[in-house]
Amino acid sequence: MKKMSLLNSLAAQNAYVSRLKWDINFGESTELNVGATVINFYQTFIMFDISHLPLETKITQALMNLYLLNASQLSVSKVIGAYPVLQPWLENEITYGNQPLYEDNPVAEAVVTNQAGTFISWDITALVKDWHSGALANYGLALVSTDPPVVFASSENISTSLRIQPLLTVEFQPATYSFVSDAERNLATTDEIQFSALYNTSGLNMVSFFVSNNGANDVTVELKVSPDGSVFLVDSLKNIAPGQSAVLVPQVFTEFARVDYKSTNLGQPSIIDIWFQGQGS
Repeated sequence: MKKMSLLNSLAAQNAYVSRLKWDINFGESTELNVGATVINFYQTFIMFDISHLPLETKITQALMNLYLLNASQLSVSKVIGAYPVLQPWLENEITYGNQPLYEDNPVAEAVVTNQAGTFISWDITALVKDWHSGALANYGLALVSTDPPVVFASSENISTSLRIQPLLTVEFQPATYSFVSDAERNLATTDEIQFSALYNTSGLNMVSFFVSNNGANDVTVELKVSPDGSVFLVDSLKNIAPGQSAVLVPQVFTEFARVDYKSTNLGQPSIIDIWFQGQGS
């Protein structure tokens, strides 16, 4: 079993907005308000930076945790939805009047009653995976509720000795890599096309062929790719002068690859080395 790692990320941006004060920015507030009253409507916008997670990382869980300072009408269950934001915004500029658009449906919900003094969590694993893969741009989340208001601590809330700022906790499996390498040396070119060993590249993330011309004449090499090991297409072609080398990297993903080689000019043979190298996870 692969060892799990944990990333704790504080909010990069957070602010609430108020319909009653539609043109006022609350980016410096120590509170994040969410909910509705008879005359007002509060929403919170929050964003976490996950760009330092390596792309090959496998995310297994992501929880957004906000510390509940207080809640009105303790006997009433308040449902707070977390909605992916669809546009950029800035903590020190956002207001109710200029707030960004967010999706119609929440990716997660949390229920708040009388848990003041504890962290409330939203499971946003699927969304963080989309941010991480690039399937969805990371503009953060909007916290929205039509129930009575609740108040969370913002990242500016540092007046207490407790660590109560918003926190994204990501559990993940670090990527592990395997490296494969093979070499065919002192291959004599002729006027007829010859080819290297056939390599199965389906389990590799990166593949390259390194060809060195150690002879006295030009050599032509072709990188061939194949879906089944029998039908081949030319991926790239290079002429290599005596004493020179070239690197061939597949431009498309297929199950198999090989290098074809021949003398560039009739009756002018040469000697080449071919290295195959790949990295998989």
